[in-house]
Amino acid sequence: MKFSCPNRLACLPGLASKIAGIAFFVFHFTVTCAQTISQAEYFMDTDPGVGNGIPLTIATPADPITFTESISTTGLTPGYHILFVRTRTSDGIWSLYDQRDFIIIEAITAAEYFVDDDPGIGNGTPLSIAPDQLTISATIPTASMPDGDHFLFVRTRHQNNKWSMSEPVAFYIQARIVEAEYFIDTDPGFGNGTPLAVGAPSPLLTLNTAITLGALPNGDHYLFVRTKDVLGKWSFYEPQLFQVDDTLPIELLDFSATMTDNGSVKLNWTTLTEVNNDFFSVQHSVDGYEFAEIAIVIGAGNSTTPRHYSKLHDHAVNGKNYYRLKQVDFNGRTTFSKIVAIDMVKDAGISIYPNPASNEWFIDFSSAQKTDSWLIELLDVNGRQCMEFSTSGEKVIHFSRQELASGIYVLRITSSSGDLIVRKMIFK
Repeated sequence: MKFSCPNRLACLPGLASKIAGIAFFVFHFTVTCAQTISQAEYFMDTDPGVGNGIPLTIATPADPITFTESISTTGLTPGYHILFVRTRTSDGIWSLYDQRDFIIIEAITAAEYFVDDDPGIGNGTPLSIAPDQLTISATIPTASMPDGDHFLFVRTRHQNNKWSMSEPVAFYIQARIVEAEYFIDTDPGFGNGTPLAVGAPSPLLTLNTAITLGALPNGDHYLFVRTKDVLGKWSFYEPQLFQVDDTLPIELLDFSATMTDNGSVKLNWTTLTEVNNDFFSVQHSVDGYEFAEIAIVIGAGNSTTPRHYSKLHDHAVNGKNYYRLKQVDFNGRTTFSKIVAIDMVKDAGISIYPNPASNEWFIDFSSAQKTDSWLIELLDVNGRQCMEFSTSGEKVIHFSRQELASGIYVLRITSSSGDLIVRKMIFK
């Protein structure tokens, strides 16, 4: 457990100061009747009389005059003080004074903490503190503390040997889990579910358990899991929907992705049988998590013989491309295939930067392996063209994002000799 605790008051508004240190001031004075300000002085708390204060330097008499001065606070007692400044004109007339309030903060000499119960002043656990330290930053061990709610108290001792008040800070030691159980559809009551194996008590529990469904009827069902901690309290549960269907919609023999000679990706899959198979949604991803539909392929409906399918993806990005099939029944139910990946490497010495881009971005053909003319296309993840640009002989081309939304795009660069470079482009 870490905390950061301020232990000294800040100065009052209008003046900065520190113990045995320097305070910085800027003053501005104006006189009238063609006089100039030629002298200035200051004093602390008590007026020693006009002309008897501590002189302040004025290099050149003027009207108005602005000057900056560093004033030492060394020797002042801790507590509230007032600084006064006044000036004298060239004809010997002194001004009224201008005042600033400030506080000299008392030095802290010791600090201690305790948890929950006060052992008495000076009997807490000491905290390391350096002279003139303004902030305490410490790590408080909690390993031996029991689970549940607690209060941390910190107090400090000043150079006059007086201890400060302590203010509680609430914190919680997460209760360790000692039991877990599950049930399906109907709650049998706390402690009456099917037990799940739990190792040593821990505040975080990860379960990787095969759950026996038994003779559940086809249709929607809900799985519930809850845990009990060392304090005897059961957690809430969150239902997880699942479906039971003993009729497989398809038997998928294989699903693969291969790169073609022109830089596209060819997807092939084969089914052995199909039952009420309406269509396949072919999906693409650049990160393996977020998928977007790129094509619909109609299924065979019902079939007991092998069926072969294929689809060409022309907008693969440079680098990793991920694909999966979403199979949809006539009744709307869906299943997913495994995910297949292919690494597209298409370079030709062309640089795109910055990527990700905020507004402006560039394509650099300076190191291109060929000096062809180029067709540049920017497509969204659904294959819709957002930009088209042709160039010939230019080394660096400057682009503006314009009204393009944030997200992932596909940049296709085609040379006049037929070479294709495909890159992923991200706009922040």
